[in-house]
Amino acid sequence: MSEMSSSARTDLRVAVIGGGVIGLSIAWTLAQDGCAVAVYDDHPGLGASHAAAGMLAPVSEASFEEPELLALGLASLQAWPEFATRLTHASGLDVGLTAEGSLLVGFDMDDTVGLARIADLLTRHDLPYDRLTSREAHTLEPALSPRARSALHVPGDPSVDNRLVVRALLTAAERAGVRFHRQRVGPVIVDGRAVGVRRPRSSMCCLMFLVAPLAWRANVL
Repeated sequence: MSEMSSSARTDLRVAVIGGGVIGLSIAWTLAQDGCAVAVYDDHPGLGASHAAAGMLAPVSEASFEEPELLALGLASLQAWPEFATRLTHASGLDVGLTAEGSLLVGFDMDDTVGLARIADLLTRHDLPYDRLTSREAHTLEPALSPRARSALHVPGDPSVDNRLVVRALLTAAERAGVRFHRQRVGPVIVDGRAVGVRRPRSSMCCLMFLVAPLAWRANVL
């Protein structure tokens, strides 16, 4: 999506509850399209998005029961390089996108069986991986525990520095005109539909309402 001036469109007001990666990405994207966006979060950029490992690993974390989620994750993965480039350009911060892959390790027979099931899933979806012996796994990762008995290397799994991503999103969102309200809020519900934000002593109506709570404050909503 290309950068747009703030005067391109200002008739749509959007409230986003939650200032993690998802909430900030939505806010930044809509602000680029000229929407008037407000983010409500008492500590934007912290919580789960601050504590995560930065793995972009739909392949190594694939599940037999969720083929649709795997397809969505793979589509998202393809979009990440362009997203990271735009975010770096908008914020001036490198988000640390690398593609060193994932190492899935088994320590007992149950783990080995589990890795075999993952390998079968990856094969059926035409996704790349390498079976490694214990020696090969230790060569690839010398700090690996000597207890490791089996391993799969998934070369297609990249990662980012999640804290740099959040910092870049905060900077890019602010530059795009997003307003931040550092407070906890809840939704205003009318006829079963969220229509705005309820603040401690007032309410604000909006034309679009999004909830993207961080894990540690999800119970607020």
